[in-house]
Amino acid sequence: MVLSSIEEMDRAESLKRQLLQAIRGKIKQEGWSQSQAGRLSGLPRTHMNNILRGTADAIGFNRLLRIAEGIGLRVELKIHDEGKGKAE
Repeated sequence: MVLSSIEEMDRAESLKRQLLQAIRGKIKQEGWSQSQAGRLSGLPRTHMNNILRGTADAIGFNRLLRIAEGIGLRVELKIHDEGKGKAE
């Protein structure tokens, strides 16, 4: 993904925050420890600790997607054509 504007970067960060919130919510809902969640997602407990404490800025979006899938979350990204850029 190539981001060409501040607005697009903001949207990307918003998606990342939403994904982090979903991961935290699932872990809390299931009552998993950091170690349990780490095993399911393939991450060390220290990384899971960072995610749960909100200090996961260094973790990339793709890795977060893998973590979400590892703990049983289904992530969907919908793309809509807004009709911009059509020749008249």
